[in-house]
Amino acid sequence: MRRSRNTWQKERVGEAINDFDKSFRVEDVYGKVKTEGIGIATVYRYLSDLREEKQINYFMCDGSALYSKNKIQHTHFHCSECDQSTHIQEVKLPLGKITGGKVESFQLDIRGICKNCLQVDSSK
Repeated sequence: MRRSRNTWQKERVGEAINDFDKSFRVEDVYGKVKTEGIGIATVYRYLSDLREEKQINYFMCDGSALYSKNKIQHTHFHCSECDQSTHIQEVKLPLGKITGGKVESFQLDIRGICKNCLQVDSSK
């Protein structure tokens, strides 16, 4: 693991990250620090360092990284008919039993046909 020096920019980015209670994107953090002369590349590097040090979690959401300070699940249902994606708040699965280990977080993409599209198909 590489060691990098602590700078005022990293401290400020860290403070901005601490302002979030839930998940956030790079752009959200950058929006809080850009007026202070901190570039988006600095935000990307700092988040990458935190990921490498396992101090932050991330998931892919709609093609971009979604970060969280907490170990959370991230689940989507994607309709193959209307192409809409929906976040599912909580999924309870016996993943610990399945894996034989302790599951700390997971990302799940479920694909199928949503209830609205099923209703349209059944009315034809």
